[in-house]
Amino acid sequence: MQTQQLAPGLYVLSGSPNIDPAHKDAAGGAVGLLIGPDGVLMVDAQYAPITDKVLGAIHRLTPQPVRFLVNTHVHLDHTGGDAAIVKTGALLLAREEVREEMALPLPSIAGDAAPPADPADCPW
Repeated sequence: MQTQQLAPGLYVLSGSPNIDPAHKDAAGGAVGLLIGPDGVLMVDAQYAPITDKVLGAIHRLTPQPVRFLVNTHVHLDHTGGDAAIVKTGALLLAREEVREEMALPLPSIAGDAAPPADPADCPW
C-alpha cells in the first residue's frame, strides 16, 4: 500500500497490484484516513484480499483503532474489506441508498453460488 499524507492526520492509501485488471493503474479504490486522538475514521475499505495490507498500513501510521468506516458506494474495490474491518470493532456507515444496495444478494458476476452477504458488510 502506498501512503500519501495530505495534511496533518489526513492520509490516502492506494495500490493493490494484480487484484483488479479492470483498473489500469492496478490501484482499485483509494482509502481515506482521518487520524485523531480517539481513533481512525476510514473512508472505503478496498478489496477483501488485501485487508491485512490496509490494516498494516494504518498501524504503521497510528496505534489507534479504526473506529468508523464510511462507504462511498458499493463497488468491491471500496467495500470488499468491510466485514474484516467491522470485525475489528469499527462501526460501518453509509447513505441509506448505499445500505439498501449492499443488502441485496451479490450479482451473478460473483458466481452462481455467491454466498449470502456477511451481516458485518451491511452499514448502519
